[in-house]
Amino acid sequence: FRRVLFRSPSIIELAPLSLSDARNYLQERAASMGRPNLFTAEASDLIIDGSRGLPRALRSIAHLAFFGAASEGASQINPQHVANALESRENLDADADGAGA
Repeated sequence: FRRVLFRSPSIIELAPLSLSDARNYLQERAASMGRPNLFTAEASDLIIDGSRGLPRALRSIAHLAFFGAASEGASQINPQHVANALESRENLDADADGAGA
C-alpha cells in the first residue's frame, strides 16, 4: 500500500500591527538590508497609515516605495516615494476589480 498524505489548507489571519510594532518591523527590515536609515520618519508614518498596520500591505507599500526610490537613485525613501507607491497600489486594485467585469 502506498501512503498518501493530505494537507488541509489553513488560513491564518494576522491582526493589524500596533503603531510601534509596525515601525519596528520597517526598521528591522531596513536594518537587515544594511540600511537602517532607509525610511524618513514621514515616509514610515505614511506607509503605516496607508497599510492600516496590515503586515502584507506594509510589505507591499514598502517594496513599491523602495523600487520607486531605487529607480531615481535615491538613498532614502521619502514621502513622495510612498505617495507614488500608494497610488500604484490603488491603480492595481482598480485594475483587479475591473478585470472580472
